[in-house]
Amino acid sequence: MNVNDLASAPPQLPEDIALEQYQLMVHQVAMAAHNNYLSILNLQRDVEDIKNSLTTLGRLLPYAEV
Repeated sequence: MNVNDLASAPPQLPEDIALEQYQLMVHQVAMAAHNNYLSILNLQRDVEDIKNSLTTLGRLLPYAEV
């Protein structure tokens, strides 16, 4: 949309503006939820990595020289 289109567009009614703001808010909440979900997946992967490292360390510990 260019400047001429904006100038010739009819003015928005307050309820249209409110609806757009609500839709934007819903979209932002959905994006935040998705980002939180991805963060949880990353944390789960990190926990699995730590568990695997501890398991490996536990297997090697009997061979460690003190």
